[in-house]
Amino acid sequence: MNKAKVIVVGHGKFASSLQNSLELFVGTQKEENFIDFTKEMSEADLYEKISKQINDGEVIIFTDLVGGTPYKKAAEIAYKNKKVGVVSGCNLSSLLETTYKEYKNKEEFMQDLVDITRKTAQIFENDDTSEINENDDFSDGI
Repeated sequence: MNKAKVIVVGHGKFASSLQNSLELFVGTQKEENFIDFTKEMSEADLYEKISKQINDGEVIIFTDLVGGTPYKKAAEIAYKNKKVGVVSGCNLSSLLETTYKEYKNKEEFMQDLVDITRKTAQIFENDDTSEINENDDFSDGI
């Protein structure tokens, strides 16, 4: 199976910010769409924008947080269309790591997004057991 189409939706500039970050790492991805839910939009506007992106194949709607308007509208669409799945609360790392993977179905893809998010969320421990020392060079990053 080819990877499901991904629609990223969130409050404010959540979606477009993720889009900009992803493009820095992997370039433009044809199977991903990004929709910002701005204060000028109504819930009906958002529903319409998301609905226009749904195709005949499997679709995953990736929302910023559970319970928010983007999530509710995505869930409403998914309830009416079994080819649509909704995953919420994931991060940039999960989108990056799944970019070039293939999945058997949307459920496997969504589970991987959640699993990667769990693995990549961490706390920096600033204590005596830290592996960082005074000679470490912090200037090199991604």
